Amino acid sequence: MSLDGKAALVTGGGSGIGLASARALAELGVRVFLVGRNEKKLANAASTLGSGTSWAAADLADPVQAQRAADLAAGANGRIDILLNSAGVYGLGSILETGEKDWDYIFDNNLKQVYLVSRSVIPYMEKEGGGGAVINLASTLGLKSVPGCAAYCAAKAGLISLTRSMALDHAAAGIRVNCIAPGVVETPIHAETIETMGLEFWRSKFGPIHPLGRVGTAGDVARLVVYLADEESSSWITGAVIPVDGGLSAG
Repeated sequence: MSLDGKAALVTGGGSGIGLASARALAELGVRVFLVGRNEKKLANAASTLGSGTSWAAADLADPVQAQRAADLAAGANGRIDILLNSAGVYGLGSILETGEKDWDYIFDNNLKQVYLVSRSVIPYMEKEGGGGAVINLASTLGLKSVPGCAAYCAAKAGLISLTRSMALDHAAAGIRVNCIAPGVVETPIHAETIETMGLEFWRSKFGPIHPLGRVGTAGDVARLVVYLADEESSSWITGAVIPVDGGLSAG
């Protein structure tokens, strides 16, 4: 691994996959800058990751705040080598059941903010002489739609396509852009459903839809984040969309 001394900006870093990935990176010597909306979650997360961790609260669907977050991350660590676009929201409903405000909210927080943050971070990667890793967190629902989830499926499919476009556009600068597509993962994005169903019933309902028989953990995804962030491990991988889904997308 060649991650020691690198610097990462992690969106959605206060909980879930973002926090698990930030922790995995920090354990390998990466200086991490967390961004999200909830100041309390970010402060608590940063306190568990060590003295090399900084954070800032921001609405990353706003271009001014997205640029400010990138500037603060670069200022805190002197550079940005790794960008993990992990922040996102979930949403249910067909197009007939999804109001325009809800549609915009889902797209702003799953697709637009990736565009805005990446647009703000990539110039810093290029300024350092090129190179770097951008990792976008999509979903198996961007690969294989299900009923009653139109906006979320469409936004994640758009993110997969955006990943491929970014990979082509920035390959000459040595910047690798890849995408992870998790299946159902036990994270706060499902908190409301878990609370309604109860954790064990939720696991028993959603675990069996995956051929490996269980829902995922944030750590399952974080290990792939580390691999894609590491130049030694993944130097010839860009434009890839990698499911981490217990076989869900295979069928």
